[in-house]
Amino acid sequence: MRRMKSVFGFGGIILFVALFGAVRAYRYRQSALHEHETVIKQIDERKREVATLEEKLRHFESGEGLELEARSRLNLQRPDEKVLIILDDKTPQKEKEDIRRESIMKRIQTWLGF
Repeated sequence: MRRMKSVFGFGGIILFVALFGAVRAYRYRQSALHEHETVIKQIDERKREVATLEEKLRHFESGEGLELEARSRLNLQRPDEKVLIILDDKTPQKEKEDIRRESIMKRIQTWLGF
């Protein structure tokens, strides 16, 4: 009888250890699955960013895209044309003054990201 109790006690300990290991393995698996999903989402996000950047690159590599960007950011013009800035009454006075004061050097710095 005593031997039977020790076998059941030993079996209970083994069962507890096995159950504890199974719970740890399950939690580790759930954590790994969650991390995997997060990484997959990040990869998809980066793929979208790459596609957007490639599209911008194609746009800038074309002569028309480069010209439009130079005109809009640097207020550049062709030798045979003049640029007019039309300010309406709805534009605040401070903004009108800022537009007038903005120098070509400031535009270049803005374009280059400084």
